[in-house]
This record gives sequence, structure tokens and C-alpha cells, in this order.
Amino acid sequence: MNMFTRWMHTKSLAIAAACALLFSCADASALTVQDILNMAALPEDALITVIENATDLPEMNRTNIDALKKGGIPVKALAALTRRKKALDDASAKPVEPEPAAPAPAVPAPAVPVPAPAEASAAQTPESSHNTGNSDESSASAPDDTTSVVTEAPVFVEIPGAQQVILAPVEGSNLSIIFRQFFKEAYETYSVEAEVAQRYDELQSATAAERASEGELPKVAQWRAQIDTNPVSVLESCINLMDEYHPGMDTSLGAALNQCIGLALRKLGADGMASAYLDAALQSTATIPQFSQTLAVFFEAAHRTDYTSTNPLRIKEHAEEVGDDARQAFLYFVGYSLVYGAQPDIAHAQQILSNISANTIYSARAHILLATVAVRAPEFKFKTAAEHLNTALETLDKLDDPAAYELKNTAWLALARIAYENHAYDAADAFYRKVDINSHHLRDAFLEDAWGQLFAQKYASVLALTHALHAPIFKKSWIPDLKILEAGAYLGLCRYDMAGRAISAMRQTILADAGKLKSYVAQTPARDYYNQVIQTARDPQNSAIPISVYHRVLADQTFKMLHQSIRTLSQEQSRLSQYAGLGFNAWPKLRQIYTQAIEVRQQQMSVILSRIYETTLSELHALDISASQVAIEIRLAQRKREAECLKIVAAGGACKQEDSRESTAELQKRANDNWWQFEGEFWRDELRTYVSGVTSLCE
Repeated sequence: MNMFTRWMHTKSLAIAAACALLFSCADASALTVQDILNMAALPEDALITVIENATDLPEMNRTNIDALKKGGIPVKALAALTRRKKALDDASAKPVEPEPAAPAPAVPAPAVPVPAPAEASAAQTPESSHNTGNSDESSASAPDDTTSVVTEAPVFVEIPGAQQVILAPVEGSNLSIIFRQFFKEAYETYSVEAEVAQRYDELQSATAAERASEGELPKVAQWRAQIDTNPVSVLESCINLMDEYHPGMDTSLGAALNQCIGLALRKLGADGMASAYLDAALQSTATIPQFSQTLAVFFEAAHRTDYTSTNPLRIKEHAEEVGDDARQAFLYFVGYSLVYGAQPDIAHAQQILSNISANTIYSARAHILLATVAVRAPEFKFKTAAEHLNTALETLDKLDDPAAYELKNTAWLALARIAYENHAYDAADAFYRKVDINSHHLRDAFLEDAWGQLFAQKYASVLALTHALHAPIFKKSWIPDLKILEAGAYLGLCRYDMAGRAISAMRQTILADAGKLKSYVAQTPARDYYNQVIQTARDPQNSAIPISVYHRVLADQTFKMLHQSIRTLSQEQSRLSQYAGLGFNAWPKLRQIYTQAIEVRQQQMSVILSRIYETTLSELHALDISASQVAIEIRLAQRKREAECLKIVAAGGACKQEDSRESTAELQKRANDNWWQFEGEFWRDELRTYVSGVTSLCE
């Protein structure tokens, strides 16, 4: 059996298999879209042969073409399908001409219809001549295009010695409809064929380019092996090759080059830009070598720069390539990116975080993160959040990990907030007190605990906490409601003069900054906001931004993350510029990449600062209203006490007045009182031991 015979035998077997799929060879001649999809596994030549032998095909519109393409039908088979469909449609549209009668030898039949002369027109059938008087009625209106029947009688023309010619009036026929439908179908067929051809060409071009680029993969592998010894040269080679081919992220070459550039930048200490390139490599659908090692490098760089993946779900598709030792960190990173990244997906985040193994540091992190998600609006699932936090604390108590310290403080603070929101102020106070004195959560714990103690009417505790918030470590903190807390505590102790002075101090400081901020926002373009913040950091005394508002900006988590990103990229750009004079010829391209990345973040910063300023103005406006309400309560309480004092004096008694000595900051030390100043070596250790020396004057 020669090669041709073997090929024909194989093709016959493939056609037989196609027939078996369609139950019988007789049925295979009439194909449906589903039939064609069922034959997707056949060899391409066999499938084309079956299509070319088909006598009936379905309507080939865009929907069917897309369905066949998604079903795996090759492009050549689609092209054969459209050609066969067009041929079948042309054959069915062509009318079957009857065999012409033999013409008389004397007068040959004309090739084209001959118009009837006037005499022949007058010589009509008896019925037509009988209705000549009613011609106006019979031809009053032509039928609509949508009709499918001829409404006027045809005209018969007789030519001596020739076959009879029938002339039907075009106005009364459906010929225009047939033509319109014919051209519509022809246009649709042409459009489908053109689209298939275009897609085929694009696929061929992409395939050819990808095959050509695959030849560069061994070269990239060699460069990647030299990163530890010569990262600058490797970085330049990979950047130049990327600029030459411009491969897509999902191609093998694109993934390999992103990996190569990211690892080289990481070696040079450029963690910010390295995170972006490694993120692109890890997201690729193409397999990259040393995935687990690359992921570990990416984790380290991302952690150092607070980077979150732009598309963590695509990274999750490679979970099977991650080793067991890094699996928990991998899942937590994906879940964290889904909560705080650019594309939040809480449902997927909860599912991923719930699958982290128990009794690990990442399990504790996952439970704290799940608790944070649970208390978000509009669900406010406090019970679920408390269960997650208790599980996290139980896990952290079993671990000997330095990261467990701050995680415990975060969990205690979260439990305190849940108790506070449910008006369990005593329980909240107990949780707030568990936050360590050296934790960065201490300011929030003091401030929130003070509000809880105010609502619980424990005014001495409020004043002790507000006194602690005046410590030097909180000097640059945004605490706009500190004075209103003090005013509320003094009001509860019937110290109206002290409460009034607290409100006055608030109006002269924090609330006065609202007018300055409003004027600043009105006069300064948003694009200059970030530069003004940087200028304030360099020269606070001559800042156009109020200092309290500047501290508010620094306290915003989103601002801090974006500012850190800009700062990191700027420092990396400056650090890498030193290689420009050492043969790093690709530096202009890399510098442009850095410049564009920084500009994008600066534009984002304008939006963030605009939001911060708008929110700050709203907060200050609300505090202004609250201050006015407290001031009214103070005046009403003062008048009430004055009226009661007049009655007591009129009855011969003595009215207790507010002691001016005790209404000053210089209070006298009493027995069993602990007094601490913000001076000396150990004042920070005593922040929780402050007590108030202000007694109540309420009856």
C-alpha cells in the first residue's frame, strides 16, 4: 500500500467515523450545527470532505459561525462550510428551465420577449375585453411589496411560428421582494466569508509571529541564568527583546520576558517595578519556568512595597504549581488582593480565605481579614466577625511568630469595635485595654475608648484618656474631636466654664482650619495638590495647607499606600540611573516606563487628595454643628444652675459655685492620685495610668 493509497484509506475511515457520529451515511448528507460540532474531533481533511458532500446546511449567520468556532471547528473547515452553503443556496435559487419546444423552421423564436403592439393589445381574451370598461377600478392601486401573489392578470403575446410569451406586469409581482431578499442573503454570505477569512488571516499571522518568537525562548533562559552575576546586562537584553517583538502577556515569550525583567530588577533592588513585571508573568496563561521560586520573589517584593495584584484570580489559576510550603501564603495574598486590590471581589475572597489551613499565621491573618469583611455595610455580621476574631486569637496564642504580636493587637481592637457598635461599652473598654502600649493601634484605641466611656457616663475615664492623647507621640495625629470629647466630659461633671473653654479652643483651632481648607481648595488646581503636600513636608511653617489637615492626609491609608508607591518608584529610578553611564543602553526605555508609572500614580493622587479634602470639610462641618449643640446645652445648664442658686440664696442658703482654681489646668495633687507629666524617660509606660483630678459639681 503506497502513501497515497494509505492516505485515501485513512480519509475513508475518517469519513466513516463521521457517518457513525451522525448515525448513518444517509443522514450525514443533511448537516446541522450540532452535527458539525459533534465532528470537531475528526481530522480536518475528513471534516472538510463531509461538509463538501453535504446536500443541506443550516443558516450560516454570525451566531452559528461563533458557536462553531468556540466548539473547536478549524478555520479551514469554516471557510469550506461557507463556500458549500453559498453553492447550495445558489443552486436552490436558480430556477429549473423547461425544455423549449422545437421552433417552426420558417420563423425562429426571438431570444428576448417582444412587447405587444397596439393591435395585439386590443385583441385580448374575451374576459379581458369584457372588463375594459372597468380598467380604472382594476388598476387603481399597485399591490404592496409585502404581498406574495400577483394581483393582475398576465398578458399573453402570440407571435406567429414562435412559442407563447407571458409578460407579467412588474408593478404587480413579487419580483422586487425576491431581488431584495437575494441581495440581502448575498451580502450576508459575503460578510460571513469575509469575517472568516479575516479571522483566519489574523490567526495565521499571530501563529506565525508566535512560532518565530518561540525560537527566542532558549536565549531568554540563558539570560535568566546570568541574573545573579550580571543583572544589568540581562535587564538590557530582555528589555530590547521585549521592544523588538512586543509579545502579548499570554504568549510564552511575553511571560518569559516579564519574568526575566522582574527578576533582574529585583536583583538590583527595584522592588516596586519588579512587582509589576512579576505580577504580569504570574498572571500569564502560558507556563513559565520556576513558577514557585518566581512567586516567592514576587511575594517578597510585593510585601516590601505594599503591592497588590492587578488580577489575582488569574494568578490563582496556577495554584497547583505552588509548593506546599508556600501554598498558604499564596492563598492569603490572592484573598488580600481581592479585598483591597484594584478589582475587589469579596465573594471569591471569602471562598479562598476559608480554604487556608488552620493553625498557621496565614490562617490567623485570613480570619482577621474575614472579620473585617463581615462587619462591612450593609451586612454588619458582628457575631460572625467575633467568631473569626476569637479563632484568630486562639491560633496566635499557639504560634511563636514575631508577626503574631501586631495581629493580636489588631484582633483586640476589632473585638472592641464590635462591642462598641453594640453599645457594650464595658466590654469594649476591656478589649481596648488589651491593645499594647507600643502598638500602632494605640491612638485609635484611646480615642474610641474615650467615646465609649462618654456614652457610659464615666467622665473621669474620658478625661484621663483625652489627657493621654495629648502625649507627644500623638502630636501629629488627626484627632479633630478631642476637644468636643473634653467638653462633653466637663458638661457631665457640671463644669460649664471648662466645657465652654474646650468648645472655644476647638473653634479657634480645628474648626478655624475648615475655612482655610475651603479657600485652599477653591484657589488650587487638583493637579497641584500632591506637590503642595510634599512642600508642606519640607517646610511646615510656610504651608498653604492647614497643619491639622496635613496630618489628616498623612493618616489616610489610601494616600499612604499610593505615596509609598510613588516614593519607591522615584527612588528606584534615581538608583538605576547610575547604570546609564556603564553601558546600560536600554536605560532611556526603562526611564520612560518609570516616568509613565509615576505620572499615572500622581494623577490618581489628585483624585485621592480631592476626596480627602472633600471628606475633611464634611467632617469639620459635622463637628461644627456638634460644637454648637454642646454650646447650647452648656448655656442652658448654666442658666438652670443660676436659677436654682437664686432660689437657694433667697431661702437663706449657699450655692456651690465652680471653683476657679480647679477650673484651671494647674490642679493640686490629692491623696492616692497618680500624676505624670509628659517629661522624663518613662512617661510612655504610664499612658494608661492617668486619672482625672476634676471632681463633679452636679447636685
